[in-house]
Amino acid sequence: RYADDSEPQLDQLPTPPSWFIKQTRTMRAELARLRAYRNSHGGVRPLASLMPYRYDIGFSGSWSKLQARYPYRYAIWGGKSNISTRLRALGVRLNLPGFLITEDYIRSVALTKVWFGTSEEGDHVSTRYFEVMASGRALLLCDRNLNALTPLGIEEGQHVALFNSTSEMISKLLYYMSHEEEREAIVRRARALVLKRHLWQHRSTELETSIRSALSRRTPAAELMRAGARMHLHPHQSHTHSGDRSESLVLHP
Repeated sequence: RYADDSEPQLDQLPTPPSWFIKQTRTMRAELARLRAYRNSHGGVRPLASLMPYRYDIGFSGSWSKLQARYPYRYAIWGGKSNISTRLRALGVRLNLPGFLITEDYIRSVALTKVWFGTSEEGDHVSTRYFEVMASGRALLLCDRNLNALTPLGIEEGQHVALFNSTSEMISKLLYYMSHEEEREAIVRRARALVLKRHLWQHRSTELETSIRSALSRRTPAAELMRAGARMHLHPHQSHTHSGDRSESLVLHP
């Protein structure tokens, strides 16, 4: 909707790109299959619970790109790291598919018991954290950056598993591979937290609140005009003369 609460006409909207149209059709087809499953089985969630796990730990994306943005990721998996060889020697089933499109990414997470992730530069978490936690399938294993996690209500051992080093990461992975009930309990709590606090609707509400708060702190235009009148100035512009030179003074709200 527009600011005046009117709705745009279809002929006023730009034509979406072809890739968007194709992806939308694919999503509609997927949702239709989910609706059919829901109608016959009483819900979508049971579909995931029927899928056997194929992998013990997974990650999608690149180890080497964006090293400054994801320093922990490259430190553990990138460069000359032999962690993949070490994990395979321990019998760990790896799921490292590289970059994935939406449907393949969702399916890949659902087939994996533990999903690796790291915080970003500047104490931020990426959307990957919320995606994995919302899956109801994979346990998120990430670096112990409490500055990034605590404000989001994410607690160690309650919603995620954390590590400070490669050796601790491997230790946590092996532990939860052999303690399925504990892993599943954390996965359930993580999903509940995301549904309660971290859906897009929550973010949109927070954004709206922040915008309204910022606008309420702005100096109203009427007040600026009164201030200008007291100064014997035009509300937007005044002229001070020095000889033949004229200088403009603009008041910004």
